[in-house]
Amino acid sequence: MYTAILVATGQEQRTVYFLSGHGERSTNSTVGEGYTSLKAGLERDNYKVETLRWAASDESVTVPDGTTDLDGMPCNTSESCPSGTALLVIANPEGELPEAHAKALHEYLSGIKPDGTARREGARMIFLAEPDLSESFRVFLANWGVVVNKGYILDLDSSLPGSPHTLRINRYNPSAPPEIVIPRGKPLDVSFMAGAASLSPLPIPDEIRLPLPLAGTSQNSFLVDNIERTTPIQDGGNKDDIKGPFIPALYLQAVGPVGTPAPKSAPPDSQISGIVIFGDADFASNSFFNKGNGADLFLNSANYLLGDYSLVSIRDRKIVFREWNLDQNELEFVRFSSWFFLPGLMALLAALVWWFRR
Repeated sequence: MYTAILVATGQEQRTVYFLSGHGERSTNSTVGEGYTSLKAGLERDNYKVETLRWAASDESVTVPDGTTDLDGMPCNTSESCPSGTALLVIANPEGELPEAHAKALHEYLSGIKPDGTARREGARMIFLAEPDLSESFRVFLANWGVVVNKGYILDLDSSLPGSPHTLRINRYNPSAPPEIVIPRGKPLDVSFMAGAASLSPLPIPDEIRLPLPLAGTSQNSFLVDNIERTTPIQDGGNKDDIKGPFIPALYLQAVGPVGTPAPKSAPPDSQISGIVIFGDADFASNSFFNKGNGADLFLNSANYLLGDYSLVSIRDRKIVFREWNLDQNELEFVRFSSWFFLPGLMALLAALVWWFRR
């Protein structure tokens, strides 16, 4: 309770680490693909944002827990002790995941410190993937029960006009945590995901993982394996593109990786990990941060994982430019209405005026 009061009053900050060293997005980059806007949003929610750098050659890596330094030495004997990890973000890693790094991430999600003792708090992670995610990171996520399918989602009913690669996410799962998708009792507005991957929970019935889709696509969506192709193959043959709906965002609560025996009693909180996985990393970038509700989708996910539910309702709302985004049918209606309906209405009004004045 005392720690919660300190966090709520701003006297103590929890640290959100962005992993670096595998080609991830940078919170210091101001270009369109950068995450400076996201960093500012997290800081407005009173989180401390840091970068966790793991070089590819580093064999001794760990996720900070606030009790040891990055070399595993106790903080009381070390001059530099990093803040404990409240939330770990892995944003679009383009490189491979070394085995030592995978081991450290598995230990973190399992609630275990490098010395084998239990962490004080359960692991919290947000993973932002892309269709071209490297095989080693795919294996890492599959070990926790989530498959990142190859190819991008082409939704013929909910793509941005003129940009078929960009999904308009407006089908949120009513069974998902309401703090994420229905903040303040109102569903999120549209979010934009450019070239999103499809996520699939492993079809393995067990008692150690609970996957919940956060959003979905329409029935008229397809998984296309070539980013250059914007027309789905529907010839009725073996080469047809897989038809949806698909899951572009997923929440997962897990006690352990695939194959972990089900606990015989309720596990401690330190062993229950919460993971939010997105099939796209662009919706939270500088280019899309203030378009639609992509920013709220990410920040609400972070708030939910960290238990800061009240921040959803008190977060400052920025006045931003709101685009009027239409699907293909709506665009055709507006186009033909401007050609025929409005001129016809004006002609009818002119005829009525002439008739009453004659």
